Amino acid sequence: MIQSQRTSIFKLFLITACSFAITGGGYYIYTRYAQSAAQGNISDYQGARDKAEVLALFKENFYWLSANPEYDPEYMLDNRAPSKDNMRYFGQIQIKVLHDQDAFVGFVAYYKKTADEGFLNFVCVKPEMRGKRYAEQLIRYAENDLRRMGARRIKLLTRTINHRARALYTRMGYSVTSIDEIGGFIYFSKMI
Repeated sequence: MIQSQRTSIFKLFLITACSFAITGGGYYIYTRYAQSAAQGNISDYQGARDKAEVLALFKENFYWLSANPEYDPEYMLDNRAPSKDNMRYFGQIQIKVLHDQDAFVGFVAYYKKTADEGFLNFVCVKPEMRGKRYAEQLIRYAENDLRRMGARRIKLLTRTINHRARALYTRMGYSVTSIDEIGGFIYFSKMI
């Protein structure tokens, strides 16, 4: 009798565990599929396809993307360089774009600054596409690529009043390293 009860309890345990695993696993597979379907595809920047979209984002968001009113985003795109003044990294900037189906969503630009440090230069998503974690996907892509290149840390900066970006970077594990109250910038860093 006791053996029979143990067997029944064990069978009940197995059925419960299996049904939990199946529904939990199904939920995991569904959510991963839904996330990847909603997030689109990241690919290398192609001037003929993406230049107008990236330049339009710069025009619309210039204040948030650059502290230098003379900054030339077209030069950055054409030469894969952070700026005309910084020839050390000429040809080094990685520019990736995100499309959801055929629609341009946004871009990320980054480069390896030293042997073990990467710099996230720009991340920008079209206003109508914000709130869907596209910026997070672009940043994660840049982090993984910089890690693959040997970087152990990533640095970035944003304006102190850019509360959405600050919240995003904090949520993604970046820590504030310094604040320039006079210039209005906040600097972040993350070990990867």
